[in-house]
Amino acid sequence: EVQRYSKTLVAMKLKDKDELISTNISYEHNEVIIFTKEGYYNRYSLDVLTPIGTKSQGVKAIALKNDEVVAFDVIKDLNESVILINNLSQMKRIKLDDIEMTNRATKGNRVFKLIKSKDMSISSSFLCKPYDTLVVYDKEIMEKTFPDKSVNDYKNLIWADIKEINKNLVDYKH
Repeated sequence: EVQRYSKTLVAMKLKDKDELISTNISYEHNEVIIFTKEGYYNRYSLDVLTPIGTKSQGVKAIALKNDEVVAFDVIKDLNESVILINNLSQMKRIKLDDIEMTNRATKGNRVFKLIKSKDMSISSSFLCKPYDTLVVYDKEIMEKTFPDKSVNDYKNLIWADIKEINKNLVDYKH
């Protein structure tokens, strides 16, 4: 029997300055990976989390001081890699096997060494399979070049095979 609700349901309580940024579907034995702007990550099994009720305020995923979470994902396939994109338009591919498991609610481990001569930070990340294709575009350039089209309409964009992005930071500005 199917029941439909016409009113909203409370998922969890948030404090005054807290905000829900994203949600993701996960299953038993999946893992979560979280990246911060300053280059730290936490990776742990979702089995260490206990189910929460609607009156709870969640659990601490990563310890932040003067940092912020820029990306997270649920790992469902251990054959995937992580693509990190930094503020200098560089990308780095890391196999999940090369990313150590950590404990929840800690500061985490560094995903890359800081280069003191460059102001580098992580902008985003995502999980991918070895033979996926990455599509990148610069919204500002596309809008100037084709002012009468929506940026989402473009089919001929900059692309790279994931397997060609090596383990080092690579500049993909085109």
